[in-house]
Amino acid sequence: MRLVATIGISSLALASCSTTSSSSGPSVTGIPASSITVGLQVVGCTPSGTCITLGGPGSSGPVYATAEERTPKGHWSTYSAPLGSQLTFSQLGCSNSLCVVFGQSGPTQELWTDSLASNAFQSVPLPPKLESFNAVSCNADSCNVLYTSTTNQVFIGTVSSSAVPNWSTAAQIWPSPSAAAAPTTTTTTTQPATTASSTSSTTSSTSTSTTTTTSTTLPASNNSSNENVSGLALSCPDTYQCVAAVQAGTALSLVRVLPGIQSTESTNWKAVASLSCSTKSCEALITTPTGKVLAHSSNFAKSWRYASAPLGLSKFQCATTQHCVGIGPGPWVGWINGLNVTPGKTTYVPSALLDVACSTKDCAAIGITTVASVRLTP
Repeated sequence: MRLVATIGISSLALASCSTTSSSSGPSVTGIPASSITVGLQVVGCTPSGTCITLGGPGSSGPVYATAEERTPKGHWSTYSAPLGSQLTFSQLGCSNSLCVVFGQSGPTQELWTDSLASNAFQSVPLPPKLESFNAVSCNADSCNVLYTSTTNQVFIGTVSSSAVPNWSTAAQIWPSPSAAAAPTTTTTTTQPATTASSTSSTTSSTSTSTTTTTSTTLPASNNSSNENVSGLALSCPDTYQCVAAVQAGTALSLVRVLPGIQSTESTNWKAVASLSCSTKSCEALITTPTGKVLAHSSNFAKSWRYASAPLGLSKFQCATTQHCVGIGPGPWVGWINGLNVTPGKTTYVPSALLDVACSTKDCAAIGITTVASVRLTP
């Protein structure tokens, strides 16, 4: 049975204002990027601590993209970037053996993968009827890709390191494949009063130089709606357990995917800037009718508690649900633990911080010409 729970902030007061700690937050020292002519755009980290950052010239500037790698010990050096002209990159994620990045080559959408054993990005086939790639979420063994088709359907495909991509096995999550077969039950959910914590564990995987796309097995269905549909955000603590944010018309819903089970939670959210889930709890930075807020769920996105977000925060990434790093254009940096925020400070960071990614031990943040490592504890 498909569960639809209405989560309203306008009818329920925020659980609390976010708590800002008086203790010292992260102290981030920027390092000049290797390229000063091509700006950095995205960063991704493996659970074991290797990080990759990419930048492209877009429609103007030099022909080639730029790339840097950070070792688990924190040393940055140049790296092999995807080849092509007029490249831009929008999202990057890494498992322990593979990095997945999507972007554009001029007006053409592209998907690249990099087997970390070969240190080389390669362009791979796109899904059929692709409208747009929306988000990527990686665990130790694989990366899940959220994308929207030209037929207003949203899918999750799983990219791992073994063979040629096979998009025919991608799992449709919107419209719900079971919508026509099961009745809809509507319930009203109040915000929980407790905050759950979780820990993360990682395992090593064997690296190869090719990629495959697989997915959970869900039945297909056709979309009978004429609403404009798009995936917004995705977080998958493992290959077969995900939370995805989907926009259909003016409505934003959360789709919870578990082995053999899919449910949809309706919200009054307007946008999702960040979403990070463990197997039990989730953290999110969202926009609601009342403004930008932090959200915490202790039951894998079924219900949420809320707190106002710091003005400087634009996105965050989590190593665990108790250890998240937020960034913003100030440049702003801070630790986030549930609804608690500890602002930090930056040194030698001359412009806005644009992206952040985390391993299980620390995080990496980038500005347009700056790279930096961010610790998780004082």
